[in-house]
Amino acid sequence: GEALLSFQCRRICEVVMGDEDRLQDYVSRSDVSLFRERLLESVRLLEEALDRFGDRLTIAFNGGKDCTALLYLLATLRLRRGLRTRLRALYIRCADPFDEIEEFVASSVGLYSLELFEVSGSVKAGLAAFIAANPDAVAICMGTRRNDPYAAHLTAFAPTDEGWPAIMRVSPILDWSFADVWRLLRDLNVPYCALYDQGFTSLGSRSNSAPNARLRKEDGSFRPAYELELGDEDTERQGRVPSSAALQVEPPSHAHGL
Repeated sequence: GEALLSFQCRRICEVVMGDEDRLQDYVSRSDVSLFRERLLESVRLLEEALDRFGDRLTIAFNGGKDCTALLYLLATLRLRRGLRTRLRALYIRCADPFDEIEEFVASSVGLYSLELFEVSGSVKAGLAAFIAANPDAVAICMGTRRNDPYAAHLTAFAPTDEGWPAIMRVSPILDWSFADVWRLLRDLNVPYCALYDQGFTSLGSRSNSAPNARLRKEDGSFRPAYELELGDEDTERQGRVPSSAALQVEPPSHAHGL
């Protein structure tokens, strides 16, 4: 009931955030000016989304680093507003998921008090099923960034493309860099999928994801994702290889199909 949910909200603060003002303090003391500007803008966009959509705002969450950073920000701001309802999250499971991703998604449900909607299959079909089951969900937050396929011209608030299930896409971290994501996750000790510590810099399915060769050490093991050199950020998706499933995904709306 409400008492349990209140306890779980406090647990988010204690385990992940330290206290409700931690994000605000982090923003104010950040010594990286460009990142600070991007973070402030992301917070502003999320606040606007919460003002406009409230509990009807959901999040697309597949356990990746970008949506993990976004989930942290959204959960923090919801908590500060005193929202007691569970945050609804859409997890569209790929055909051959990593065990580590499945485990991380499951642990995140408990940590962030998520109401998880799980579905397998195509992104379009998954989104349609989610909307059918949640007709009041009018907007969905996504961890899309500019370097994602088909995201170059995406705006922070954009409806899905023609032919897709109708919902407003909210993309608050569009202009973040790879380094920005890791700065937030590591500086604030936000839990993330263990595969990133094994050299993966971009996660998909088992069949199309591998550790990034730029992180390979002499002994054949791999350095963690956050150690990717600044000049090598354009190789973030280097570990992703084409697959027949990937080629069948319809590109309009967003890299992940939204």
